[in-house]
Amino acid sequence: FIQTVVADNDDSHFPSISKKNFHSYQPLNYTTRSDFDEARGTDFWKSHPDQYNYISKVEPTLRALKDFKTKAWITGRRRDQGGERSQLSILEYVDGRYKLNPLAHWSHNDIWGYIRLHKVPYNPLHEDGYKSVGDVMTTQRVQKGDAERSGRFVGMGHTECGIHSTRAKVQKLKEETEQNGEQFDTTTTDAMPSLPCPKCDYEVTPDNFEEIVIKGGKNDNKALLILEFYSPLCGACQDFAPKFKQIMETLTTDGKFEVARFDVTHHDVPKVGEDHGITVEGTPDLYLIQHTNGDGGGIQVQHYKGEPEVDPLLKWIKEESSL
Repeated sequence: FIQTVVADNDDSHFPSISKKNFHSYQPLNYTTRSDFDEARGTDFWKSHPDQYNYISKVEPTLRALKDFKTKAWITGRRRDQGGERSQLSILEYVDGRYKLNPLAHWSHNDIWGYIRLHKVPYNPLHEDGYKSVGDVMTTQRVQKGDAERSGRFVGMGHTECGIHSTRAKVQKLKEETEQNGEQFDTTTTDAMPSLPCPKCDYEVTPDNFEEIVIKGGKNDNKALLILEFYSPLCGACQDFAPKFKQIMETLTTDGKFEVARFDVTHHDVPKVGEDHGITVEGTPDLYLIQHTNGDGGGIQVQHYKGEPEVDPLLKWIKEESSL
């Protein structure tokens, strides 16, 4: 957006800060957007979204951090932006650097209250229906009551993540980490993003799948089980996380429902699940499991195939569970 360039060049509010302290990074080997489009194609962002994101954003950021031997950096991320940010800490230690998130507990209203009180210059696109501003191709206006980042990544296929593409991301992350001389460990949050679910009753693995999903876990009342298949590397799963939390808060208050999740980043659905018709091709993917006779003697499996939105999901769950 040209408006973003103009806003970035407005230093009237901070006269004591020299522009010599600011450094701009572009995708490696490209100095202008026309150069990039000529080499990669004007629709590269749509046809290869993961590569586009890495070339245009991730690699320049990693290069800047390396060039300046960065020991700590500051972000403007906030918990109320949802997705993987909903569990954001004020201080993180990632890849040998501290990452400070001083606005982690601020709300959207807090931000705009501060901006207006202190007359901080801001991107004029915010007055034109854009709650969050990214690339011109993938950002659109949103309605007044929409989530802040709902207008981002439009057209990039972030409504669902394929299993194979998710595992390809893991391989890419492994290669990048090892190229930097660092050890890759999928069990640490430094190497892998996380998507916590503190309100979930179970984290399902191939080892406990039969006990929890097929036999009903430890709940003697055999509550209905809502089972989500996800990956923390999946953008659609991150977007779905605050919606899933809302669904849980709505349904789990009376003990009739339990909630479980299965991370497909490294594991397939075990055979006992496939034998009961539980398969996964993309994430997020949801099933409703009802145990009819206890101890796996009989279960009913319902697969949700609609949009990953709160209202249609709640309606589907209530209809399938005969509430």
